[in-house]
Amino acid sequence: MGEHDFQTELLGRLSSMESKIDIMYEELRSLQADARKSSVDTADALTSAKSAHKRIDGIKTDAMLLGAVISFFVTLIFKLLGK
Repeated sequence: MGEHDFQTELLGRLSSMESKIDIMYEELRSLQADARKSSVDTADALTSAKSAHKRIDGIKTDAMLLGAVISFFVTLIFKLLGK
């Protein structure tokens, strides 16, 4: 193999490597964009979950209060009917 053939092959391989690096760089940029979007989606989901948790706590408090009121009236009715 002559000097010229070696240089030609080396330049061809370097060009191939450069192309592959460019492709990998573009793929990395795409993955970074996906990661940023996932981060925003995760924050939105956390906010939604916190909001739902507060609503559930409010419903639970209302249900306990309603249960106490019903129990009071049922007890009162049984005491009045028991006399």
